[in-house]
Amino acid sequence: MQTYIRISVCILCAVLIAGCGKKEDKKSTETPQNQSKDTQKISSKPSNSTAPETIQQLQSSPEPEAKKMESMGAAPDFTLTALDGTPVSLSSLSGKVVLIDFWATWCPPCRKMIPALKDLHSKYNRQGLEVIGISLDESGPETVKAFVESMKMPYLVAIGDNTLSDSYGKINAIPTSFIIDRKGDIRQKHVGFVEFQELEQSIKILLSEKN
Repeated sequence: MQTYIRISVCILCAVLIAGCGKKEDKKSTETPQNQSKDTQKISSKPSNSTAPETIQQLQSSPEPEAKKMESMGAAPDFTLTALDGTPVSLSSLSGKVVLIDFWATWCPPCRKMIPALKDLHSKYNRQGLEVIGISLDESGPETVKAFVESMKMPYLVAIGDNTLSDSYGKINAIPTSFIIDRKGDIRQKHVGFVEFQELEQSIKILLSEKN
């Protein structure tokens, strides 16, 4: 009987030892997997050591495309009547720097850009800048006129059409603006909202050029 009890105790101990071994093995196999996932997450993030280098590259990169403003060809001429009844043609503005802005009253980025255009007109009109807003609204001139008056837009605004917008490269998004030099050549095109400072930088360069 004692022999039987001893054998039973030995078997029970062996089972318990084997069970702990499996648990430890399972735990040991899970840990490296978790570590490798954490390592992947850390390695996939930008290293702090490379961040200053990236910032330095951005800071030392040449500023403006404004300074590179090569001619993109002659701007297509047009003749329109502004909302105030003034006839507007690009050819009649030869010798001036012209900023053409294709926009619409229902367009939030267009509305956001209006203060910059107003400031540019006020600051540089006497120096030879002409700002022209060409509305692509389909709701008619009365809607546009009411909007222009409510926003106190001092520059010329006229109603455009698909023929005109197509002549400037099929405008698919607004605002789209063009900066034209004194010779009538397109020097910059911007699709989307543009900050005042960026526009001003380009305009100052073109105003300083001789006709």
